[in-house]
Amino acid sequence: MEKYLGNAYRGDPGVPHADPERFMNIWIGSAAFSALTWFNPYMWQLSNQFKYI
Repeated sequence: MEKYLGNAYRGDPGVPHADPERFMNIWIGSAAFSALTWFNPYMWQLSNQFKYI
């Protein structure tokens, strides 16, 4: 797997999404989203309640 994915994780300048700072922000965002859905798994219903008012 290192052969195929290693450059993206190391910040290869040829890969547009491989900026190390952006890569860390993606992990932080996914961890925050996972934590929110862990405590409120039906979060999508909050937006649905406003469609019927």
